[in-house]
Amino acid sequence: MNLHDIPAEALPTRAQLNALEAQACRERQQDAWEKEQLDGLPRGIRKEVLRELRARQAEDMADGNRWLLGFLGRYRAHDIPFNASEDDIGAAAERKAKRCATLLAELSAIRAPELLTTAGREWCERNGLSPAELRQALAEGSQDAMRMQVEKVCRHLGAQPPKADHLAGLIARLTDHQWWIRQLRTTASRNLEELARELGLVSARRGLYVSDPGFERFTRRQRANAAFLAGFEAINDDGEVFTLEDLSALGVASPDKRRAELMTRVRGMEEQARKRCDVALFATLTCPSRMHAIHHASGNRNPAFDGTTPSEAQAYLCKIGARIRSKLDRDGIEYYGLRVAEPHHDGTPHWHLLAFCPESAAEKLQAVFTHYAMQDSPDERGARSARCKFERIDWERGTAVGYVAKYVAKNVDGFGLNDAEHGQDAPTAAKRVRAWAATHGIRQFQQWRAAPVGLWREARRVPPEALHEAPEAIREACKAVHRRTEAGDRADFGAFCEAIGGVTTPRKFHRIKLAKEDAGRLGRYMEPQPPKPCGLYLAADPRRLVRSLRREWEIKRRARTPWTRLNNCTQPPAPDGRREAPFPSNHGHHWPDLSGRSHSDWQLPSDLTARPPFTGPHFDETHV
Repeated sequence: MNLHDIPAEALPTRAQLNALEAQACRERQQDAWEKEQLDGLPRGIRKEVLRELRARQAEDMADGNRWLLGFLGRYRAHDIPFNASEDDIGAAAERKAKRCATLLAELSAIRAPELLTTAGREWCERNGLSPAELRQALAEGSQDAMRMQVEKVCRHLGAQPPKADHLAGLIARLTDHQWWIRQLRTTASRNLEELARELGLVSARRGLYVSDPGFERFTRRQRANAAFLAGFEAINDDGEVFTLEDLSALGVASPDKRRAELMTRVRGMEEQARKRCDVALFATLTCPSRMHAIHHASGNRNPAFDGTTPSEAQAYLCKIGARIRSKLDRDGIEYYGLRVAEPHHDGTPHWHLLAFCPESAAEKLQAVFTHYAMQDSPDERGARSARCKFERIDWERGTAVGYVAKYVAKNVDGFGLNDAEHGQDAPTAAKRVRAWAATHGIRQFQQWRAAPVGLWREARRVPPEALHEAPEAIREACKAVHRRTEAGDRADFGAFCEAIGGVTTPRKFHRIKLAKEDAGRLGRYMEPQPPKPCGLYLAADPRRLVRSLRREWEIKRRARTPWTRLNNCTQPPAPDGRREAPFPSNHGHHWPDLSGRSHSDWQLPSDLTARPPFTGPHFDETHV
């Protein structure tokens, strides 16, 4: 049969052909649009978004497309792709800094009458400002009024205004591409992680604590940081040379050092509790159901989930904790302990608290915890049994240190844990916990009462020769820090707490205080650097300062020895011993002093966009 044998009524009409061609054109446009919207999403997240999109498009194509626009729009950060590389973030930061410089220069030049014109109103609308509020700010001419307008510009550009001491510091940050790099990097990683969490990709069955793409991003960042630290060396005033990687391993940035310090502090508090005949309570605080994205048992999405992010849930728990401490202080209840924040399988934080208190105050303390924990959604199912739970530690059966060791290790490095956590080995699960905390900016450990950890660390810096003429209380405190036993070094945190005034004494009544002195130099944003710790002193006699040992460090890039096919031997240093120039402590940019000046006198620096590039941090021993 050939084409001429087909009946005419069986052939498609011109209208049908046109309709098919139009349909094919719409499908090609739809595919191109979807590809553009989903560009840069990790494969697992992209697959989940497409699955949700197809389900919505099956009911209504337009509604599905509107959902995709709105859903991804909530998480798209600063017009950079979801898979933005460091180069992409750096380029976007440069654009933001230059845009801020241009905007702020225009803002400094504008006058109130210009805001009444059409062009002035359109300029305000483009830049997220209100003409009426800007006119009022110009009329006031005060630093605070202009600062509010600059902060609005910052929010319009998609970032939270930075904390700054004065207006010039605020401007310096907004026009610095390094400040923008930090903002973009943090916002992009959090947005992508929250998107994955809302899609159900963070759970015991998909990605424990954080999504798999989020964990990979954290791991890459850790490797990059390690490579950076290994590429620089620090030289102290005694001529000793270390890599920054070596120095980092000596401080609490190292997981094993961090865990050891935490356990030392917990052991000291337990010894004080036994000496005082206090009781030990182990409390668990959880968030309301509306903050949990995924059901643990079934792995299904929680229909009551309201989109609360892990950082918002942590802020909720911090508010509850602050109210609990305030109530206990008002009622005169003595307490001390350690709080641990860790994630549920879906990334929602919850708290474990090891609390010590007198036997007579135990019931009252539990009642205060329960009261504030149940203020939000008290009638939901399971709230009474799960929201706030207590377990009393029996001193005859075990120790508080042994009880809390699991939770400390689980959130640091997994040391000594043999049990698998939702199918993950302990070290991997602990690393995912650290990725969760770093991504969402969550403080994992917080001490309640007892000796401040900053004071404890400063006492460890006091050299023995400085104690000959020191007050007795400071000698006792430093002796506890450097105590030696037959088994080796064993610092005594409990004795240190006794030396400063007691484990339950509020900080303002401590006998020993942390001494600080002005750094005497400006930071990157031309603001005085905050005072630096320099030793210890008695609250009753501030003039008797016991100085700690501190060194000045010079940071240099490590010399790279060339490697060739002909000679792979390490080359000797140059005869003249020359080294690369160290990082400057500041960048030579002098911002104007705007205090006491009216807006009519306020002008931005003419070289606003020509600030020298960032070449590296300024280190002293407190950073490492």
